[in-house]
Amino acid sequence: LATHGSGDGIWDWDVTNKAVYFSTRWRAQLGISAARELDMRDWFDRVHPSDLPPLRAAIDDLRSGRAKRLHHEYRARDAEARFRWLLVRGHAVFDDNGRAVRIAGSQTDISDTKLHDQATGLPNELCFIERCAAAVADRSTSAAVLVLQFDSIESTPGADGNATDKLIAMVSRRIVAVLSQAAEPARIGHAEVAVLLQGLNSQAEAVALAHGIYLQLSAARATLPGKSLGHSAAASSTTR
Repeated sequence: LATHGSGDGIWDWDVTNKAVYFSTRWRAQLGISAARELDMRDWFDRVHPSDLPPLRAAIDDLRSGRAKRLHHEYRARDAEARFRWLLVRGHAVFDDNGRAVRIAGSQTDISDTKLHDQATGLPNELCFIERCAAAVADRSTSAAVLVLQFDSIESTPGADGNATDKLIAMVSRRIVAVLSQAAEPARIGHAEVAVLLQGLNSQAEAVALAHGIYLQLSAARATLPGKSLGHSAAASSTTR
């Protein structure tokens, strides 16, 4: 009951008999039907290619006794073919000869915490990099990255300890209001915001959007935290 309430999925590998159990919650995390019989290959087939070797190595270390426990983060495809970030845990049971006979543990979907800035709730740098990689792979459309850099204002007289967090959140709301197309700002640094724009017609369009955002922020300067706030905007684009 406690495990069910936590939202964790359960996996239990009978190493000796080459059988593995995956709970309904575990299957849901990877978009696998509850009716299918699975083996370890079904799991590994859904793991991101870059993450599969480290995951296998972590499980092998536990199985061989080189590691006391499994605690490993990796990416795997869900039912919509999106890669989710997962945290898998496990412990092994050994026989009298020191061979692993059973490995069991849990799995947690950590995508929200892994891909979002905890102070503002915005997508973080890792999430933004993944989105950019997907945009580069999609050669059917053009894309541009807009980056805005701000002076950190915690040292401004009268500013509280999370003043820059408040600034980033406010700026992001204004960016969303300016852009006519769907675009979600991401926090890629302490005082940096980036936006990925897709479906542009030219590099000039990207520059125009960056200039429009800059003008909007300049006009709103008096309402932004920090009297001595300086800011700059830069745009780069790739056109196909």
